[in-house]
Amino acid sequence: MGIALLVVEAHQQTVQARELSRQAWSTADDATDPPAGVWLLVVTPSGGRKDSPGAPASIRSLDPRGLPDGDAHLDVGGREAQVFTGPRKGGRVSAVYDTARGELERQRLIEALVAASVVGVAGAVVLGQIIGRRAVRPLASALTLQRRFVADASHELRTPLTILRTRAQLLARRLAGRLDPASGAELE
Repeated sequence: MGIALLVVEAHQQTVQARELSRQAWSTADDATDPPAGVWLLVVTPSGGRKDSPGAPASIRSLDPRGLPDGDAHLDVGGREAQVFTGPRKGGRVSAVYDTARGELERQRLIEALVAASVVGVAGAVVLGQIIGRRAVRPLASALTLQRRFVADASHELRTPLTILRTRAQLLARRLAGRLDPASGAELE
C-alpha cells in the first residue's frame, strides 16, 4: 500500500508541476510576481531579458530561446525542474517550477511510511507475544496438572505394587522346590 501511495503521490506531483508551470506561463505579464515555487524567465520582443527576483543562478542560466515549446523536465544545475516554454506577447517565456519541494514532501512521506511500518511491526510482535502467551497459558496449566497427577498416581501405586512384589517373592521362595520349572519361571 505504501508503494502505491508513493507512486500516486509522485504522479500527482508531476501533474501539479506541469499544471502550475503552464498556469504561470499563461498568466505571465512580467517576471516580477510568479506563483510560489515558480520562476519566470521572460525574453521581450526586443531581445531583453527579465527574470523573477530571487531566481537561483542555475535557473537564470536557462535561455528560453533555446528551450523547446511545451513541457520539459530538466536537470538545472543539480535541481530537478519542470519547465513550460512558449511564445508569449511577442517574446518568449519560460515558467520554471522547482520540484525540490515535491521531493522533500516525498522524502517526508517515505520517512513517515517507514516509521509507521516499524511501529506497526513492533506493535504486531508485542501483541502477538501477549496473545500467544494467553493462548498457551491453559495448555501450560493442563500440563502442570497432568504431571502432578502422574506423580501422585505413581506415588499411590508404588506402595501396593511393592507389597505385591514382596509377597510374590516370598511365595516363590516357599514354593521353590515344590513347583515345576515352567511354573517357577512364570512366578519370577
